[in-house]
Amino acid sequence: MKNLKFEKEDNRWYAVLPEWKKSKAELEMICGADKMLDILSNGKHEVSLLISQDNFNKFTYKANLVKEENGGGIYNIKGNGQDRNIWLCHVTKFVFENILPKTLYFTLYLTY
Repeated sequence: MKNLKFEKEDNRWYAVLPEWKKSKAELEMICGADKMLDILSNGKHEVSLLISQDNFNKFTYKANLVKEENGGGIYNIKGNGQDRNIWLCHVTKFVFENILPKTLYFTLYLTY
């Protein structure tokens, strides 16, 4: 299980990964992931999510890989009244040790 933090700057969401050595621009959440973070954040500018490849007791959302595309993947997100597709970039592979998970489970951990 991973605890991932996201911050909103200048109306754009970025993953916070201190170990990332490439450009910050590559950490920007786009193509639906930004809209999902807007929903989860409830107007706040920072969000932490618990994310796992394994089903855990308190998950709120389930993301199924629909199609690999452009180094990342299109995921269908369901849960808590949501049913939407988002694209998660190659940073997802970085976080999950060079694989694009077929299924991800996540829940809101903290907003601030």
